[in-house]
Amino acid sequence: MDYGRVGNNEVTACPYCDQLFTVKTGEDNLGVLMKLHDEHMASSAPCREARDNQPSLDELFAAMRPGFQAAAEEDRKRLDTHPDNGRNGYWRVIGIRHEATTRADSARQAVEKCVAADAVGSWESPGAVFLGEELPDVF
Repeated sequence: MDYGRVGNNEVTACPYCDQLFTVKTGEDNLGVLMKLHDEHMASSAPCREARDNQPSLDELFAAMRPGFQAAAEEDRKRLDTHPDNGRNGYWRVIGIRHEATTRADSARQAVEKCVAADAVGSWESPGAVFLGEELPDVF
């Protein structure tokens, strides 16, 4: 159930038929809006049926799993075939929201070292770039 505030009104809508529910801003409006939504679901057979036919989270995750596995395999191949693998030096590991620099012999080792260091909570689609065997004092 989406919930929002527009001016002095708090609003939500049925996700199946877009019926709008509004109340003036005040105490426990979320509870009032949820009650209105529940009453609507109890009285609307098409919306109830649409809700009941929604896939479960397990089904949604199962449908997404092959795509995630394929992306992980692509990441592994990219790391294992990096043209600078075998060169000892500094590598910059770059993920979607994070980056770190480490000394390693390969792209995979650089990623594994950064993940093991727990410098960030989670790496999404990490890649590595070889920076060089030595680094300047300032760069």
